Amino acid sequence: MAKPFSEMPTSECLLSNALKLTSLDFHRKVYAMAETYGGIFKIKAPGKTVVVVTDPALLAQLTAQEFTGVSKPADLYETFAILCSTTTPPTYPLLALGNENDGQARWRTIRDGFAPAFAANAVPQYVPILAEEAGKVMRQVGAQTLDIFELVGRISLSATGHIMFGYDAFKCTDLDQPCDFLRTWTSHVTSSGTLDVSELAHAGPHWPHVSATGHIMLSYDSFKCTDLGQPCDFLRDIITARKGAVGAARSLLVKLQQQFCPFAHDVQDYNDSLKGVRKKYEEIYAEMEGAAAAAPVAAAAAAAGGPPTILQAFQSTRDYKYPDCPGSKMSKEDTVALIGNLVVAGTLPAATAAVYTLCLIATSPEVQAKVHAELDAAGLSSSSSSSSPREFAASDVGHLPYLEKVIKEAMRVNSAVPQVNRATAADIELGGYAVPQGTLLFLSMGGMHASPHNFLEPHRFYPERWALQQAGDAAAGNGAGAATWTGNSSDLAGSYAPFSSGIRACLGQHWARLAIMGTVASVLGRFKLASPRSMTVESLAAGETFSVSVYPRAPLLLTFTPRAAAG
Repeated sequence: MAKPFSEMPTSECLLSNALKLTSLDFHRKVYAMAETYGGIFKIKAPGKTVVVVTDPALLAQLTAQEFTGVSKPADLYETFAILCSTTTPPTYPLLALGNENDGQARWRTIRDGFAPAFAANAVPQYVPILAEEAGKVMRQVGAQTLDIFELVGRISLSATGHIMFGYDAFKCTDLDQPCDFLRTWTSHVTSSGTLDVSELAHAGPHWPHVSATGHIMLSYDSFKCTDLGQPCDFLRDIITARKGAVGAARSLLVKLQQQFCPFAHDVQDYNDSLKGVRKKYEEIYAEMEGAAAAAPVAAAAAAAGGPPTILQAFQSTRDYKYPDCPGSKMSKEDTVALIGNLVVAGTLPAATAAVYTLCLIATSPEVQAKVHAELDAAGLSSSSSSSSPREFAASDVGHLPYLEKVIKEAMRVNSAVPQVNRATAADIELGGYAVPQGTLLFLSMGGMHASPHNFLEPHRFYPERWALQQAGDAAAGNGAGAATWTGNSSDLAGSYAPFSSGIRACLGQHWARLAIMGTVASVLGRFKLASPRSMTVESLAAGETFSVSVYPRAPLLLTFTPRAAAG
């Protein structure tokens, strides 16, 4: 018989919990709570009770219960909707949401339409585009110090424009044009709201000009982000818009300020950036509608055979007849929100994962040396013996085993999407407790990854744990539920879910894995990385903020030394 909900472990006091739930790094606070209170516990705050789940078996149970035991209420994803929609109130992207009434049928229709384009056999067709965009960026980098988010953000946005929308939607490939859409997203401000210019003094001539008030002032030419001397305004806009949307979603005071103080500087920045983001979605919509009228890509794909591209899936899905509304097709509002969904979800998490992977590699010379040796052997480096590396290809997957372990470990240490939010759609039993209908749930994959119950020294960046786990299980013969000699749980696969799991697991995870590996290989094949500010695993974690995905509150500066020069 299930124990009463009141007996579930409960964390700390109401006021302390309220402050933690509204903090920008609350996901890290949840990790710490999980170490104290276990794999399932309550966070009680004034007017709110949240159940946090980090236990692998319970997470698997919850992600398997979509549309039955748990739901995905739209109000839990207000920030995401604001960033993806052009309407007020926002249109919630049906690719991400939809489990109330007709929403479930529409969600399945759209997801089923995109699934073939994101399948494992389809994503290799996008790798040459990623490699080309990465090459354009990396060929401009010399011996200098750069914000790694600026660099990777350009590659990710440019590849997204080509792969998802079939044209240069973002034009972010020239490192002499700073990409301010990305720059603003990383929130290069201190906790007091001003920019610490002294921290940027060593960043080199490519850092943007800064005004006396501490605000980043950049002149830019709409989305031409191909030169680090000129900003990418979409990157700047979505970062600023996200910051304002997060504040409004978490703080009544911020929401009131946005409503009643429209001329405050930060509110003006937010409103202008939100308009810029929405304008870009409308531009993409108009461009794609024109292309569809001129030459329907879906028909061409059907004739050619083979897996559809994301662009083809988009154009097909746009004309789908909803099963619950015969004769109707996707509205313009839904279509634009879907474009926003593809941009935000298809760009930011994968870029985040690649950024933190490169930062963690820069903190570990031994790991970096092993990655360089593997890339050298594969012909993917510009070392002194090979000045003309070939670009990363889909066929490299499976032949770079150490790099795969490094990326896997980096995504465990710094989970790009550390949690997903749900609510109980009915009274359910969870972890032996009777959880009532309407209870908010934080499904914390990052907390599972950071748990000492699943990983020995969970906060240590140690790629070798994945190889040792395999050998350790075979040699030590540990029984079910026992920890192996490397400290990982015996159910390693069940303790690791960077893309979530179940029916709502990340639709684009196959492409994300390729994009992360291709981006990391493109950078490390050409450069040796170091941190000018003694970056550590701990400092990276301490500087995280979370909304939609993790992102840094301050610039992540890395020094680039060409491999050919480094020897």
